Amino acid sequence: MIFRASDFYTYHQPSLCDLRVYLKHKGEPEAKPNPYLEVLKRLGLRHEQNHLKSFRDVLHLESGPDREKRTREAIQNKVPVIYQAQFKAAYSYHGIDIDVVGEPDFLIDTPGGYILRDSKMVREFGEPKHFEIIQQLQMYGWLYEQTFKKPPYRLEVHTGTDEIIEIPYENGVPVIEALNQLVDVIQSESEPYSPVGWTKCGGCSFHERCWNKANAAHDLAAVIGVDKGLAVTLKAQNIHTYDDLLRRFNETTLAEVKKLFGKSSNVWGRNRFAS
Repeated sequence: MIFRASDFYTYHQPSLCDLRVYLKHKGEPEAKPNPYLEVLKRLGLRHEQNHLKSFRDVLHLESGPDREKRTREAIQNKVPVIYQAQFKAAYSYHGIDIDVVGEPDFLIDTPGGYILRDSKMVREFGEPKHFEIIQQLQMYGWLYEQTFKKPPYRLEVHTGTDEIIEIPYENGVPVIEALNQLVDVIQSESEPYSPVGWTKCGGCSFHERCWNKANAAHDLAAVIGVDKGLAVTLKAQNIHTYDDLLRRFNETTLAEVKKLFGKSSNVWGRNRFAS
């Protein structure tokens, strides 16, 4: 099995979704990106390329064979700046052999060691909004440490406003716990349940696939006013469809379910992957 640091981005964006990670690893066909997402992708690449132009003596590793080997050799030779490096480390979890792969945008040599830096288009950076970036960089740090038996000098994000923000390296423990939980999702025998939602599913490459399936199954999450927390709560009570909902509840009793379970449903999602 191959786990990529970018799988954290898949989990978090455009919204928290276990199912998206599962489907990608199963090779489920995806819709082509819409024009808006294509524009964002081009702007992101332009932002990264502009940052690249600020460096001299850059080794380009974005193409060609043996990128992981060439990355190790470049670091051992203290190449000043490495663009599109690749790290790889073997990891085992519950008997599953996993190749963990990460590809930081920039490796920058300093007297204290190498900085691992990613360029992102985000203009306001912080853990609640962009936890996927933090996890991705933490995974780069863990891979670096596995390869060279010492932590990276620093982890950094180059933001859409050209700020350089440091992310303290956490020695790999929280990010490996997050990896383990996503591996559990990927290896599950059945497709994990993730309720559809107009806001939640917007921009996802599996949007049409999941909505068609939810409508065909009369999934209660397709009902206007049933948010994802309530859908998960009701499913735990063996209420799977809006037909079940009509048989079991009326407007008054459904409001009581929201009142009773609303707070506890908030733990569903991000908190399971937070350090």
